Amino acid sequence: MLWLRQFKRGVRGNFPRPPNVPISRRARGAWRRASLILIVAVLLCSVTTLRATAAGVASLNLCTDSMLLELAPDAAIAAITTLSRDPALSPFAIRARTLPVLHGYAEEIVRLQPALTLSGAGSTSATNALLARLGVSLELFDAAPDLAAFAENFRRVGGYLGAHERTEALLANMRRRLERHQKNEVDPALTALVLEPNGYAPGPDTLADDLLAAVGMTNQAAALGVPHGGFVTLEALVRSPPAWLLVSTIDPSRPALANEFLQHPVLRQVLANRLRVLAVPESLWACGGTYFADAVDFIAQNIHAAAAQ
Repeated sequence: MLWLRQFKRGVRGNFPRPPNVPISRRARGAWRRASLILIVAVLLCSVTTLRATAAGVASLNLCTDSMLLELAPDAAIAAITTLSRDPALSPFAIRARTLPVLHGYAEEIVRLQPALTLSGAGSTSATNALLARLGVSLELFDAAPDLAAFAENFRRVGGYLGAHERTEALLANMRRRLERHQKNEVDPALTALVLEPNGYAPGPDTLADDLLAAVGMTNQAAALGVPHGGFVTLEALVRSPPAWLLVSTIDPSRPALANEFLQHPVLRQVLANRLRVLAVPESLWACGGTYFADAVDFIAQNIHAAAAQ
């Protein structure tokens, strides 16, 4: 940081040390502590977008945002991540624009002083570690690999909020909506592959696998050489293409190298007449949520419409 180097040079210039006087370890430690305190003070003063509060729950992860927004009224939410304001990522984007947002910095949480902070165990790890050292009330959540794990996470958040009845009501409504589709048996001929950026295909015991089973589709991941999930090659897709390829909607205004695999000429030309591609809004399945039923409805409607043609 240029300003910090200049600051230190200025301090040394204003307070020169006699050349033959050694600095003790204790003095060096005191200097480092003083410098750290000054840096933190400057950073805290720079956080002007948040209002200090002693109440409410904050979230540092898109998926904990999602659960918080489903279960809590605005008055109980101290802040959420800026990602939730993106309609491509969150079904709550419109509402999220009315709430304070965070950018993943520990200083924001220190300034905000929420009663509780929710975060992903695998995201913002440095921020999580610093907040834990500072004694901030922090609850970490692993990414939900399947619907059962999502329900467990959802109940945890509901418990922190004291929203047990709302939690169970939302989960029960999701189960009812999914059961309408599950009355149909899985069709072995109706094969499908969920293809994520960089060509990753989720295997069994995942949210993607639960989604395919809910609409009566067979996950093709095992037949493509990734029985437990993994990266699928274009050669494998050409040899054994599924009936359907499910991908997230790609925003052309946000190019990313991770999406190059999904736009490869082989997928667009060679396989064009051998499989159907369905782009699913990422906001419906980026995280586990009771709105997962919306993703199932979307896929089922498109599959049935294609079959009727």
